[in-house]
Amino acid sequence: MATIFPKSKLGKWSILLIIAMPVLFFTGGLLANTLYKSVPAGAILEDITVRPFLSLSMLTGMACGISAFVTGMVAFIKQKERALLIYPSIAIGTLFVILLIGEFFVSH
Repeated sequence: MATIFPKSKLGKWSILLIIAMPVLFFTGGLLANTLYKSVPAGAILEDITVRPFLSLSMLTGMACGISAFVTGMVAFIKQKERALLIYPSIAIGTLFVILLIGEFFVSH
């Protein structure tokens, strides 16, 4: 019988990271609409210097999504973690990784 919450450390980290991802994106969105509303957007490296809290919260959210996918897959494959919350974590992380790959390889 599968449990709801993961037992392994990697499984727990995967869940925490996938929860942190939208929280960080929401925080970045709030910063974009309040604190940095009058600052124009630029390239990523330019944004880090001009709007550091906004860009770092968004980049950290992206890192959390990728890390949640990787830790969830390692917990699932190597540690045989079969908790129910691991599946949405892996699915959301997979969709996020596909989105990032599309951003890099598909021209706008």
